[in-house]
Amino acid sequence: MRGFWVVLVDAREALRRAEELLERALGGECGDSLCEAVRELYGAFPRRSWLARSIARLLLGTVRPSRVPGLWYVDGVRELGDWRATYTVEYVGGEAGYRCSCYSTTFGYARRSRVCTHVGAVMLYRRQLKLGERA
Repeated sequence: MRGFWVVLVDAREALRRAEELLERALGGECGDSLCEAVRELYGAFPRRSWLARSIARLLLGTVRPSRVPGLWYVDGVRELGDWRATYTVEYVGGEAGYRCSCYSTTFGYARRSRVCTHVGAVMLYRRQLKLGERA
């Protein structure tokens, strides 16, 4: 079986693999940087469905860093409920933490209060990079 970090094309397959990865990571059955990042993020946000969707976005290769420090682009995925082609996620620090362009959309107030999966994918991306540097 190939690694979970392989960029997938099909959103349903990515979500299926994300749920499998989540179970393996939380069960301590894997130890790579992505599994460790998943465990860390689950400690802060213990919501399996949200985390699986965030992982799926990462597996689909939707997170792209910009040239501006603290800014990422996340490609929209219609199967995950997106209506835009691209979202911007910005790390603003402090209590606010991250801000996503989806927060200014129709249901943005709900996404902001629960933290959207665009932000979740960026958080995983950053944690995985950081953990990979330590390895």
